[in-house]
Amino acid sequence: MNSPPASVRDLSRRVWRAVAEGDEYAAVDLVHGVLADGADGETLLLDVIVAVQEKAGAERTAEDLARIVDFLAAALYVDDSKLFTGFLAWTADLLEARHVPARALVTGPATLAAQLRDFPRALRLPDEGTALLTARTASSVPGPRFET
Repeated sequence: MNSPPASVRDLSRRVWRAVAEGDEYAAVDLVHGVLADGADGETLLLDVIVAVQEKAGAERTAEDLARIVDFLAAALYVDDSKLFTGFLAWTADLLEARHVPARALVTGPATLAAQLRDFPRALRLPDEGTALLTARTASSVPGPRFET
């Protein structure tokens, strides 16, 4: 597989830096400038935008998993599973308000459960969280439905 040209890698790096710094205007301005200079829109989309979105998604996923671990640790510390399941329910509510099914969260507790199999007290929390998320139905979400 060929690597992208240096100019594409440089643009990806610059757009990513703008996105990571929360400067949406700078990111859009970079892309607009390249398009105005005659760059192929499809190439820009596939080689730059998709790469930036994948990187942003990976970072968000790591942050989300870290929050799940934080609440798992706190729930273990105070011996209150409702602290953990309540956090997952709250997060699921936020996702569902954005028309993302709660089952999108199941991967987090399932990943933790795989790592905690030798710790029965800790393992019950991700198991309870997975059960809670699996039991939620999309019918509670108002608005259009998106199939996954």
